[in-house]
Amino acid sequence: MRPSLVPTITLLLATSFACDTRVHVVSTRVDGDVVAFTIERIEPAPGRVEVGPRSVLRIVFTRSIDVAASPATLLVVRRLDDLALVAGTVRVETLTTPIDAPPAELADRVLAWTPAEPLAPDRSYRVEIAADITGAGGDRLGVPRATNDGTSLPPVYEAFANPPGAPGRLAVGATTSASIELTWEAAVDGETPSAEIVYEVFARAEKGAFDESPAALTTPPGAGRALLDRLAPATLYRIAVRALDSVGNPGPFSPTVKASTESIVDVEPPEFPGATELVALSPRELRVAWEDAVDDVDAAPLLRYDVFVAVDSGGQDFDGPCLAAPGGFCRTSEPGANELTIDGLVAESTFWVVVLARDTSGNRSTTVRELAATTLVSFATQVLPILTDPARGCTLSTSCHRGDRPRDELNLESWAGVIRGGISQRTGVRPPLVVPGEPIGNGMQSYILWRTDATNLEFEGPRMPLGRSALAPERLDVIKRWIQEGALEN
Repeated sequence: MRPSLVPTITLLLATSFACDTRVHVVSTRVDGDVVAFTIERIEPAPGRVEVGPRSVLRIVFTRSIDVAASPATLLVVRRLDDLALVAGTVRVETLTTPIDAPPAELADRVLAWTPAEPLAPDRSYRVEIAADITGAGGDRLGVPRATNDGTSLPPVYEAFANPPGAPGRLAVGATTSASIELTWEAAVDGETPSAEIVYEVFARAEKGAFDESPAALTTPPGAGRALLDRLAPATLYRIAVRALDSVGNPGPFSPTVKASTESIVDVEPPEFPGATELVALSPRELRVAWEDAVDDVDAAPLLRYDVFVAVDSGGQDFDGPCLAAPGGFCRTSEPGANELTIDGLVAESTFWVVVLARDTSGNRSTTVRELAATTLVSFATQVLPILTDPARGCTLSTSCHRGDRPRDELNLESWAGVIRGGISQRTGVRPPLVVPGEPIGNGMQSYILWRTDATNLEFEGPRMPLGRSALAPERLDVIKRWIQEGALEN
Protein backbone atom coordinates (compact mmCIF):
# COMPACT_ATOMS: atom_id res chain seq x y z
CA MET A 1 0.00 0.00 0.00
CA ARG A 2 1.36 3.41 -0.94
CA PRO A 3 0.63 6.16 1.67
CA SER A 4 -1.58 8.77 0.01
CA LEU A 5 0.58 11.74 1.09
CA VAL A 6 3.99 10.11 0.96
CA PRO A 7 5.90 10.41 -2.34
CA THR A 8 7.93 7.64 -3.83
CA ILE A 9 11.41 7.51 -5.26
CA THR A 10 10.99 7.00 -8.97
CA LEU A 11 13.59 5.42 -11.22
CA LEU A 12 13.35 4.62 -14.90
CA LEU A 13 14.73 1.48 -16.48
CA ALA A 14 14.85 1.75 -20.28
CA THR A 15 15.94 -1.42 -22.00
CA SER A 16 17.40 -1.47 -25.47
CA PHE A 17 18.47 -3.93 -28.16
CA ALA A 18 21.98 -3.60 -26.75
CA CYS A 19 20.63 -5.68 -23.89
CA ASP A 20 21.15 -3.25 -21.08
CA THR A 21 18.90 -1.19 -18.82
CA ARG A 22 19.55 2.44 -17.93
CA VAL A 23 18.48 3.83 -14.56
CA HIS A 24 17.69 7.45 -13.71
CA VAL A 25 16.54 9.13 -10.49
CA VAL A 26 13.62 11.30 -11.50
CA SER A 27 11.65 12.34 -8.38
CA THR A 28 12.52 15.34 -6.23
CA ARG A 29 9.48 15.85 -4.00
CA VAL A 30 9.95 15.90 -0.22
CA ASP A 31 7.00 15.67 2.17
CA GLY A 32 7.03 17.59 5.46
CA ASP A 33 10.02 16.96 7.71
CA VAL A 34 11.17 13.79 5.95
CA VAL A 35 14.96 13.47 6.02
CA ALA A 36 16.28 13.91 2.48
CA PHE A 37 19.19 11.82 1.25
CA THR A 38 21.01 10.91 -1.94
CA ILE A 39 21.32 7.59 -3.66
CA GLU A 40 25.03 6.92 -3.49
CA ARG A 41 25.14 4.80 -6.61
CA ILE A 42 23.29 2.30 -8.72
CA GLU A 43 24.87 -1.03 -9.54
CA PRO A 44 26.05 -2.19 -11.90
CA ALA A 45 27.59 1.16 -12.80
CA PRO A 46 26.98 3.39 -14.64
CA GLY A 47 23.32 2.62 -14.14
CA ARG A 48 22.92 -0.45 -16.37
CA VAL A 49 21.08 -3.65 -15.55
CA GLU A 50 21.76 -6.77 -17.58
CA VAL A 51 18.80 -7.95 -19.62
CA GLY A 52 18.98 -11.68 -19.22
CA PRO A 53 18.57 -14.49 -16.73
CA ARG A 54 20.71 -12.65 -14.14
CA SER A 55 18.98 -9.28 -14.29
CA VAL A 56 19.47 -7.45 -11.00
CA LEU A 57 19.19 -3.87 -9.81
CA ARG A 58 21.07 -2.65 -6.73
CA ILE A 59 20.47 0.79 -5.23
CA VAL A 60 23.04 1.87 -2.64
CA PHE A 61 21.72 4.41 -0.11
CA THR A 62 23.68 6.84 2.03
CA ARG A 63 21.90 5.49 5.12
CA SER A 64 21.24 2.01 6.46
CA ILE A 65 17.78 0.46 6.17
CA ASP A 66 15.82 -0.97 9.09
CA VAL A 67 13.81 -3.65 7.30
CA ALA A 68 11.68 -4.56 10.33
CA ALA A 69 10.49 -0.97 10.76
CA SER A 70 9.99 -0.28 7.06
CA PRO A 71 6.81 -0.88 5.01
CA ALA A 72 6.21 -4.36 3.68
CA THR A 73 6.33 -3.15 0.08
CA LEU A 74 9.78 -1.61 -0.24
CA LEU A 75 9.88 -1.59 -4.01
CA VAL A 76 7.44 -1.89 -6.91
CA VAL A 77 8.36 -2.31 -10.59
CA ARG A 78 5.97 -1.56 -13.47
CA ARG A 79 6.28 -1.72 -17.25
CA LEU A 80 5.59 1.73 -18.65
CA ASP A 81 3.83 0.57 -21.82
CA ASP A 82 0.95 -1.04 -19.92
CA LEU A 83 1.75 -0.21 -16.24
CA ALA A 84 1.62 -3.90 -15.39
CA LEU A 85 3.41 -5.00 -12.23
CA VAL A 86 6.61 -6.97 -12.78
CA ALA A 87 7.14 -9.77 -10.26
CA GLY A 88 10.48 -9.98 -8.51
CA THR A 89 12.34 -10.48 -5.25
CA VAL A 90 13.46 -7.59 -3.04
CA ARG A 91 16.16 -7.92 -0.41
CA VAL A 92 18.43 -5.71 1.67
CA GLU A 93 22.12 -6.54 1.38
CA THR A 94 25.15 -5.69 3.47
CA LEU A 95 27.37 -3.38 1.50
CA THR A 96 30.86 -4.70 0.82
CA THR A 97 33.00 -1.66 1.62
CA PRO A 98 36.71 -0.81 1.37
CA ILE A 99 38.94 -0.18 4.41
CA ASP A 100 38.09 3.52 4.58
CA ALA A 101 34.36 2.74 4.61
CA PRO A 102 31.73 4.49 6.77
CA PRO A 103 31.05 3.08 10.26
CA ALA A 104 29.38 -0.27 10.78
CA GLU A 105 25.90 1.22 11.37
CA LEU A 106 25.84 2.13 7.67
CA ALA A 107 26.36 -1.46 6.57
CA ASP A 108 22.86 -2.50 5.47
CA ARG A 109 22.15 0.10 2.83
CA VAL A 110 21.76 -1.84 -0.42
CA LEU A 111 18.27 -2.47 -1.76
CA ALA A 112 18.46 -5.21 -4.43
CA TRP A 113 15.74 -6.40 -6.80
CA THR A 114 15.79 -9.47 -9.04
CA PRO A 115 12.90 -10.02 -11.47
CA ALA A 116 11.08 -13.34 -11.57
CA GLU A 117 11.69 -13.38 -15.33
CA PRO A 118 14.40 -11.60 -17.36
CA LEU A 119 13.73 -8.00 -18.30
CA ALA A 120 12.66 -7.69 -21.93
CA PRO A 121 14.68 -5.75 -24.51
CA ASP A 122 13.10 -2.62 -26.04
CA ARG A 123 10.98 -1.99 -22.95
CA SER A 124 10.92 0.71 -20.26
CA TYR A 125 10.28 0.10 -16.58
CA ARG A 126 9.39 2.33 -13.66
CA VAL A 127 10.85 1.47 -10.24
CA GLU A 128 9.18 2.91 -7.11
CA ILE A 129 10.80 2.78 -3.69
CA ALA A 130 8.56 3.49 -0.70
CA ALA A 131 9.41 6.91 0.73
CA ASP A 132 8.65 5.89 4.32
CA ILE A 133 11.56 3.45 4.56
CA THR A 134 13.02 3.69 8.06
CA GLY A 135 16.73 4.13 8.64
CA ALA A 136 18.81 2.29 11.23
CA GLY A 137 18.57 5.35 13.50
CA GLY A 138 14.76 5.32 13.45
CA ASP A 139 14.34 8.23 11.03
CA ARG A 140 12.44 8.08 7.76
CA LEU A 141 14.76 8.21 4.81
CA GLY A 142 12.39 10.17 2.56
CA VAL A 143 13.24 10.85 -1.05
CA PRO A 144 16.37 12.03 -2.82
CA ARG A 145 16.98 15.72 -3.48
CA ALA A 146 19.75 15.07 -5.97
CA THR A 147 21.15 12.67 -8.53
CA ASN A 148 23.63 9.89 -7.85
CA ASP A 149 26.61 12.27 -7.71
CA GLY A 150 24.86 14.84 -5.51
CA THR A 151 24.13 17.38 -8.25
CA SER A 152 20.71 18.87 -8.92
CA LEU A 153 18.34 16.95 -11.15
CA PRO A 154 18.26 18.10 -14.80
CA PRO A 155 15.15 20.13 -15.73
CA VAL A 156 14.04 17.40 -18.14
CA TYR A 157 13.17 15.22 -15.15
CA GLU A 158 10.68 17.72 -13.73
CA ALA A 159 7.96 15.99 -15.74
CA PHE A 160 8.48 12.82 -13.73
CA ALA A 161 8.05 14.65 -10.42
CA ASN A 162 4.72 16.35 -11.25
CA PRO A 163 1.61 14.16 -11.53
CA PRO A 164 -1.41 15.05 -13.67
CA GLY A 165 -4.53 16.73 -12.33
CA ALA A 166 -7.79 15.00 -11.49
CA PRO A 167 -10.24 13.95 -14.22
CA GLY A 168 -13.33 16.17 -14.39
CA ARG A 169 -17.08 15.54 -14.44
CA LEU A 170 -17.09 11.80 -13.73
CA ALA A 171 -20.61 10.61 -14.63
CA VAL A 172 -22.54 7.32 -14.65
CA GLY A 173 -24.20 6.14 -17.86
CA ALA A 174 -26.20 2.98 -18.50
CA THR A 175 -26.12 0.11 -16.00
CA THR A 176 -26.89 -3.61 -16.19
CA SER A 177 -26.84 -6.37 -13.60
CA ALA A 178 -23.07 -6.64 -13.97
CA SER A 179 -21.85 -3.40 -15.62
CA ILE A 180 -21.68 0.36 -15.20
CA GLU A 181 -20.77 2.78 -17.98
CA LEU A 182 -18.68 5.84 -17.05
CA THR A 183 -17.57 9.04 -18.75
CA TRP A 184 -15.23 11.86 -17.63
CA GLU A 185 -13.35 14.89 -18.86
CA ALA A 186 -9.64 14.62 -19.56
CA ALA A 187 -7.09 15.37 -16.86
CA VAL A 188 -4.45 18.02 -17.52
CA ASP A 189 -0.71 17.36 -17.25
CA GLY A 190 2.16 19.77 -17.83
CA GLU A 191 4.20 17.34 -19.93
CA THR A 192 2.00 14.45 -21.07
CA PRO A 193 -0.50 15.22 -23.88
CA SER A 194 -4.12 14.32 -23.20
CA ALA A 195 -3.97 11.62 -25.87
CA GLU A 196 -1.22 9.83 -23.92
CA ILE A 197 -2.78 9.95 -20.44
CA VAL A 198 -4.25 6.67 -19.20
CA TYR A 199 -6.81 6.32 -16.42
CA GLU A 200 -7.30 3.92 -13.53
CA VAL A 201 -10.92 3.21 -12.57
CA PHE A 202 -11.62 2.16 -8.99
CA ALA A 203 -14.86 0.64 -7.69
CA ARG A 204 -15.72 -0.47 -4.15
CA ALA A 205 -18.88 -2.04 -2.80
CA GLU A 206 -17.87 -1.28 0.79
CA LYS A 207 -16.26 1.54 2.70
CA GLY A 208 -12.51 2.05 2.50
CA ALA A 209 -9.89 4.07 0.69
CA PHE A 210 -9.41 3.39 -3.01
CA ASP A 211 -5.64 3.24 -2.45
CA GLU A 212 -6.13 0.06 -0.47
CA SER A 213 -7.47 -1.90 -3.43
CA PRO A 214 -6.20 -2.45 -6.99
CA ALA A 215 -7.79 -0.60 -9.88
CA ALA A 216 -10.77 -2.34 -11.45
CA LEU A 217 -9.37 -1.48 -14.88
CA THR A 218 -6.80 0.67 -16.67
CA THR A 219 -7.90 2.37 -19.87
CA PRO A 220 -6.05 2.82 -23.16
CA PRO A 221 -4.30 6.21 -23.58
CA GLY A 222 -6.61 9.17 -24.13
CA ALA A 223 -9.81 7.41 -23.04
CA GLY A 224 -12.76 9.45 -21.78
CA ARG A 225 -15.05 6.54 -21.00
CA ALA A 226 -14.93 3.04 -19.54
CA LEU A 227 -17.13 0.06 -18.88
CA LEU A 228 -16.91 -1.62 -15.49
CA ASP A 229 -18.10 -5.19 -15.88
CA ARG A 230 -18.25 -8.47 -13.96
CA LEU A 231 -19.85 -6.62 -11.05
CA ALA A 232 -22.22 -8.13 -8.50
CA PRO A 233 -25.96 -7.77 -9.19
CA ALA A 234 -28.09 -5.46 -7.01
CA THR A 235 -25.03 -3.80 -5.46
CA LEU A 236 -24.21 -0.16 -4.75
CA TYR A 237 -20.70 0.84 -5.88
CA ARG A 238 -18.59 3.89 -5.08
CA ILE A 239 -16.45 4.79 -8.09
CA ALA A 240 -13.52 7.13 -8.69
CA VAL A 241 -11.01 7.69 -11.49
CA ARG A 242 -7.43 8.99 -11.51
CA ALA A 243 -5.01 9.83 -14.31
CA LEU A 244 -1.53 8.41 -14.94
CA ASP A 245 1.02 10.37 -16.98
CA SER A 246 3.49 8.92 -19.47
CA VAL A 247 5.84 7.66 -16.74
CA GLY A 248 3.11 6.32 -14.45
CA ASN A 249 2.80 9.19 -11.97
CA PRO A 250 -0.74 8.95 -10.49
CA GLY A 251 -2.79 12.12 -10.05
CA PRO A 252 -5.48 12.76 -7.42
CA PHE A 253 -8.77 10.90 -7.47
CA SER A 254 -11.82 12.43 -9.08
CA PRO A 255 -14.86 13.16 -6.90
CA THR A 256 -16.62 9.90 -6.08
CA VAL A 257 -19.85 8.87 -7.80
CA LYS A 258 -22.28 6.13 -6.81
CA ALA A 259 -24.18 3.66 -8.98
CA SER A 260 -26.19 0.48 -8.42
CA THR A 261 -26.31 -2.59 -10.64
CA GLU A 262 -29.62 -4.22 -11.55
CA SER A 263 -30.87 -7.31 -9.74
CA ILE A 264 -31.18 -9.75 -12.65
CA VAL A 265 -28.63 -12.61 -12.72
CA ASP A 266 -27.19 -13.46 -16.17
CA VAL A 267 -25.91 -17.04 -16.51
CA GLU A 268 -26.18 -17.57 -20.30
CA PRO A 269 -23.04 -17.06 -22.45
CA PRO A 270 -23.15 -15.07 -25.68
CA GLU A 271 -23.66 -16.82 -29.01
CA PHE A 272 -20.50 -16.35 -31.03
CA PRO A 273 -19.10 -18.46 -33.90
CA GLY A 274 -15.54 -17.17 -33.50
CA ALA A 275 -13.09 -15.00 -35.40
CA THR A 276 -13.54 -14.45 -39.13
CA GLU A 277 -10.09 -13.18 -40.14
CA LEU A 278 -6.46 -13.31 -38.97
CA VAL A 279 -3.83 -11.44 -40.99
CA ALA A 280 -0.19 -10.47 -40.49
CA LEU A 281 0.52 -6.74 -40.21
CA SER A 282 4.24 -6.77 -39.49
CA PRO A 283 7.00 -9.03 -38.12
CA ARG A 284 5.57 -8.50 -34.62
CA GLU A 285 1.84 -8.00 -35.21
CA LEU A 286 -1.26 -9.92 -36.25
CA ARG A 287 -4.76 -8.49 -36.57
CA VAL A 288 -7.77 -10.64 -35.74
CA ALA A 289 -11.33 -9.61 -36.66
CA TRP A 290 -14.84 -10.89 -35.89
CA GLU A 291 -18.55 -10.09 -36.19
CA ASP A 292 -20.70 -9.05 -33.23
CA ALA A 293 -21.72 -11.75 -30.80
CA VAL A 294 -25.35 -11.97 -29.61
CA ASP A 295 -26.25 -12.05 -25.90
CA ASP A 296 -29.62 -12.48 -24.21
CA VAL A 297 -28.99 -9.61 -21.75
CA ASP A 298 -26.15 -7.36 -22.94
CA ALA A 299 -26.22 -5.29 -26.11
CA ALA A 300 -23.35 -5.72 -28.60
CA PRO A 301 -21.50 -2.52 -27.49
CA LEU A 302 -21.11 -4.01 -23.99
CA LEU A 303 -19.50 -7.30 -25.04
CA ARG A 304 -15.76 -7.85 -24.80
CA TYR A 305 -13.71 -10.44 -26.66
CA ASP A 306 -10.87 -12.52 -25.21
CA VAL A 307 -8.20 -13.32 -27.80
CA PHE A 308 -6.14 -16.42 -26.98
CA VAL A 309 -2.81 -16.96 -28.72
CA ALA A 310 -0.74 -20.15 -28.94
CA VAL A 311 2.45 -21.24 -30.69
CA ASP A 312 0.93 -24.67 -31.39
CA SER A 313 -2.48 -25.68 -32.69
CA GLY A 314 -4.79 -26.32 -29.74
CA GLY A 315 -2.32 -24.83 -27.25
CA GLN A 316 -4.50 -21.95 -26.02
CA ASP A 317 -4.80 -21.59 -22.24
CA PHE A 318 -8.47 -20.75 -21.69
CA ASP A 319 -8.09 -20.82 -17.90
CA GLY A 320 -5.13 -18.44 -17.70
CA PRO A 321 -5.24 -14.68 -17.04
CA CYS A 322 -6.38 -12.46 -19.89
CA LEU A 323 -4.65 -9.07 -20.00
CA ALA A 324 -3.92 -6.31 -22.48
CA ALA A 325 -0.15 -6.62 -22.05
CA PRO A 326 2.09 -6.98 -25.13
CA GLY A 327 3.68 -10.42 -25.25
CA GLY A 328 0.88 -12.11 -23.33
CA PHE A 329 -0.97 -15.14 -24.64
CA CYS A 330 -4.42 -13.71 -23.99
CA ARG A 331 -5.61 -10.20 -24.78
CA THR A 332 -8.97 -8.59 -23.98
CA SER A 333 -10.63 -6.18 -26.40
CA GLU A 334 -12.40 -2.94 -25.58
CA PRO A 335 -16.21 -3.25 -25.25
CA GLY A 336 -17.96 -3.52 -28.61
CA ALA A 337 -14.74 -3.93 -30.60
CA ASN A 338 -14.66 -5.98 -33.81
CA GLU A 339 -10.90 -6.40 -34.13
CA LEU A 340 -7.72 -6.44 -32.08
CA THR A 341 -4.04 -6.12 -32.94
CA ILE A 342 -1.86 -8.75 -31.28
CA ASP A 343 1.62 -7.28 -30.85
CA GLY A 344 4.88 -8.31 -29.20
CA LEU A 345 5.18 -11.44 -31.37
CA VAL A 346 8.19 -13.07 -33.04
CA ALA A 347 9.03 -12.43 -36.70
CA GLU A 348 8.17 -15.09 -39.30
CA SER A 349 6.49 -17.37 -36.78
CA THR A 350 3.11 -19.06 -36.97
CA PHE A 351 0.53 -18.42 -34.24
CA TRP A 352 -2.86 -20.03 -33.63
CA VAL A 353 -5.63 -17.75 -32.36
CA VAL A 354 -9.03 -18.36 -30.79
CA VAL A 355 -11.50 -15.57 -29.93
CA LEU A 356 -14.27 -16.01 -27.34
CA ALA A 357 -17.01 -13.45 -26.59
CA ARG A 358 -17.64 -12.43 -22.97
CA ASP A 359 -20.68 -10.65 -21.53
CA THR A 360 -20.58 -8.21 -18.63
CA SER A 361 -21.29 -11.01 -16.14
CA GLY A 362 -18.18 -12.90 -17.26
CA ASN A 363 -19.98 -15.64 -19.23
CA ARG A 364 -17.85 -16.74 -22.21
CA SER A 365 -18.98 -18.21 -25.50
CA THR A 366 -18.13 -21.88 -25.97
CA THR A 367 -17.47 -22.29 -29.71
CA VAL A 368 -13.74 -22.74 -30.33
CA ARG A 369 -12.77 -21.72 -33.86
CA GLU A 370 -9.02 -21.63 -34.44
CA LEU A 371 -7.30 -19.49 -37.09
CA ALA A 372 -3.58 -19.49 -37.92
CA ALA A 373 -1.29 -16.88 -39.47
CA THR A 374 2.43 -16.26 -39.80
CA THR A 375 4.07 -12.94 -38.93
CA LEU A 376 6.04 -11.20 -41.66
CA VAL A 377 9.74 -11.40 -42.42
CA SER A 378 11.65 -8.52 -40.83
CA PHE A 379 13.93 -6.50 -43.10
CA ALA A 380 15.84 -5.07 -40.13
CA THR A 381 16.48 -8.31 -38.24
CA GLN A 382 16.45 -10.95 -41.00
CA VAL A 383 17.17 -9.52 -44.46
CA LEU A 384 19.64 -6.73 -43.68
CA PRO A 385 21.98 -9.02 -41.67
CA ILE A 386 22.22 -11.30 -44.73
CA LEU A 387 23.20 -8.38 -46.95
CA THR A 388 25.77 -7.01 -44.48
CA ASP A 389 27.24 -10.27 -43.18
CA PRO A 390 31.05 -9.83 -43.52
CA ALA A 391 31.41 -13.53 -44.30
CA ARG A 392 28.69 -13.68 -46.96
CA GLY A 393 27.88 -10.08 -47.94
CA CYS A 394 29.74 -7.30 -49.70
CA THR A 395 28.84 -4.12 -47.82
CA LEU A 396 31.81 -4.14 -45.42
CA SER A 397 34.31 -3.74 -48.23
CA THR A 398 35.25 -0.10 -48.78
CA SER A 399 34.91 -0.53 -52.55
CA CYS A 400 31.59 -2.37 -52.52
CA HIS A 401 27.92 -1.56 -51.96
CA ARG A 402 28.15 0.85 -49.04
CA GLY A 403 28.86 4.46 -48.15
CA ASP A 404 28.26 7.66 -50.11
CA ARG A 405 29.73 6.31 -53.38
CA PRO A 406 28.78 2.61 -53.53
CA ARG A 407 29.82 0.45 -56.47
CA ASP A 408 27.27 0.61 -59.30
CA GLU A 409 25.31 3.13 -57.19
CA LEU A 410 23.96 0.18 -55.18
CA ASN A 411 23.90 0.68 -51.40
CA LEU A 412 22.88 -2.43 -49.46
CA GLU A 413 23.19 -0.86 -46.01
CA SER A 414 19.58 0.35 -45.83
CA TRP A 415 16.07 -0.43 -47.02
CA ALA A 416 16.02 2.74 -49.14
CA GLY A 417 19.25 1.69 -50.87
CA VAL A 418 17.92 -1.77 -51.62
CA ILE A 419 14.66 -0.41 -53.03
CA ARG A 420 16.51 2.16 -55.18
CA GLY A 421 18.79 -0.50 -56.63
CA GLY A 422 21.87 0.12 -58.77
CA ILE A 423 23.13 0.33 -62.35
CA SER A 424 24.06 -2.83 -64.25
CA GLN A 425 27.70 -2.84 -65.42
CA ARG A 426 26.75 -4.97 -68.45
CA THR A 427 23.74 -2.97 -69.72
CA GLY A 428 24.09 0.45 -68.12
CA VAL A 429 20.43 0.38 -67.00
CA ARG A 430 18.92 0.18 -63.51
CA PRO A 431 17.18 -3.19 -63.22
CA PRO A 432 14.66 -3.63 -60.37
CA LEU A 433 16.72 -5.01 -57.50
CA VAL A 434 13.47 -6.16 -55.89
CA VAL A 435 9.96 -6.44 -57.33
CA PRO A 436 7.74 -6.04 -54.25
CA GLY A 437 4.95 -8.60 -54.02
CA GLU A 438 6.04 -10.94 -56.80
CA PRO A 439 5.15 -14.57 -56.10
CA ILE A 440 7.90 -17.02 -55.26
CA GLY A 441 8.84 -19.17 -58.24
CA ASN A 442 11.38 -19.84 -60.99
CA GLY A 443 10.45 -16.70 -62.91
CA MET A 444 11.09 -14.11 -60.18
CA GLN A 445 12.29 -10.83 -61.71
CA SER A 446 14.01 -9.34 -58.64
CA TYR A 447 17.61 -8.70 -59.79
CA ILE A 448 19.05 -9.42 -56.33
CA LEU A 449 17.92 -13.04 -56.76
CA TRP A 450 19.14 -13.19 -60.36
CA ARG A 451 22.66 -12.24 -59.23
CA THR A 452 22.88 -14.31 -56.03
CA ASP A 453 21.05 -17.59 -56.73
CA ALA A 454 23.68 -20.22 -57.54
CA THR A 455 21.02 -22.39 -59.21
CA ASN A 456 20.28 -19.71 -61.83
CA LEU A 457 22.06 -21.09 -64.91
CA GLU A 458 20.85 -18.31 -67.20
CA PHE A 459 22.96 -15.57 -65.59
CA GLU A 460 26.24 -14.67 -67.27
CA GLY A 461 28.86 -12.80 -65.25
CA PRO A 462 30.29 -12.80 -61.71
CA ARG A 463 28.02 -14.26 -59.06
CA MET A 464 27.33 -12.19 -55.95
CA PRO A 465 28.60 -11.87 -53.30
CA LEU A 466 31.81 -11.35 -55.24
CA GLY A 467 34.71 -13.54 -54.18
CA ARG A 468 32.71 -15.33 -51.50
CA SER A 469 30.70 -18.52 -51.36
CA ALA A 470 27.13 -18.34 -52.64
CA LEU A 471 24.25 -17.51 -50.32
CA ALA A 472 22.79 -20.60 -48.71
CA PRO A 473 19.34 -21.64 -49.99
CA GLU A 474 17.73 -20.86 -46.63
CA ARG A 475 19.08 -17.28 -46.80
CA LEU A 476 17.76 -16.85 -50.31
CA ASP A 477 14.40 -18.15 -49.13
CA VAL A 478 14.25 -15.42 -46.46
CA ILE A 479 14.85 -12.75 -49.13
CA LYS A 480 12.26 -14.33 -51.42
CA ARG A 481 9.61 -14.39 -48.69
CA TRP A 482 10.37 -10.76 -47.80
CA ILE A 483 9.92 -9.76 -51.45
CA GLN A 484 6.70 -11.76 -51.74
CA GLU A 485 5.31 -9.97 -48.66
CA GLY A 486 5.87 -6.60 -50.32
CA ALA A 487 9.55 -5.84 -49.54
CA LEU A 488 8.43 -3.78 -46.54
CA GLU A 489 10.61 -1.54 -44.38
CA ASN A 490 9.99 -3.35 -41.12
